[in-house]
Amino acid sequence: MKTHQVLSVILFGQLIASFSALANVTFIVDDNDTDITASKSKNTLDDKYHEACKAKGYAVKASSCTGTTIPGLSCPNNPGYVDTCCDRRYRYVVNSACHHNATPSTDSCGGRFACICDPMIYPKGLDRELCTGKFAYDEINYCTETYVDSNGTEHETRYFKGCTCAANYARCNSSYHLHGTGDSCSYNGNIYYTSCSCDAGYNKLCSSSGAKYSKDYCLFKGKKYYRECNETESDDKTDENTMDSTDQ
Repeated sequence: MKTHQVLSVILFGQLIASFSALANVTFIVDDNDTDITASKSKNTLDDKYHEACKAKGYAVKASSCTGTTIPGLSCPNNPGYVDTCCDRRYRYVVNSACHHNATPSTDSCGGRFACICDPMIYPKGLDRELCTGKFAYDEINYCTETYVDSNGTEHETRYFKGCTCAANYARCNSSYHLHGTGDSCSYNGNIYYTSCSCDAGYNKLCSSSGAKYSKDYCLFKGKKYYRECNETESDDKTDENTMDSTDQ
């Protein structure tokens, strides 16, 4: 280094020292200057991506979609932002995902659709028309909607085409000389009863002598009751205790 350059450096150092003393200022060199600069640069870049996402309609933070909702479509610039939060029912991406008579919803959210039960076809069930009293849901004709909760557990809700008579109602087959007793319930053109009885006169078991007319009987609880036996014997007795029962 030349002499005049050395003198210049020395003079500059002295000038800085004098200024620091007069102003009572201490100059500190931060070893993390590089990290701070990089962090500011990253934040600036994130802000730019965020603004770009907002401009495209992705203004919702994905992390805010919790509980009963899930993130919708992600911003291509920053997946941390989505267009909206979707109800958890909107989780299917292929039509084949729907089952048990459910069909894809006509609307979608986040590029996914829900599997729903048409209320016009399946009007009965939870939060719809209820089957109460002597009626119960038709367990044969139903449709299932499913959803997954925030814990990843799948739940299902069944909807039904209609209501049938409750399990304690049964048909009394008149071709076997049965008639209904007790309370009645009508469904699908048929009448169901809480109990059945054999028609009048069909009360003989004919266990010893046999029935006079073997094809003329009342079938009740697996037993055949006849009107007439071949002979009048002591064991050709009635079985009145079994005549009125819901156990058929």
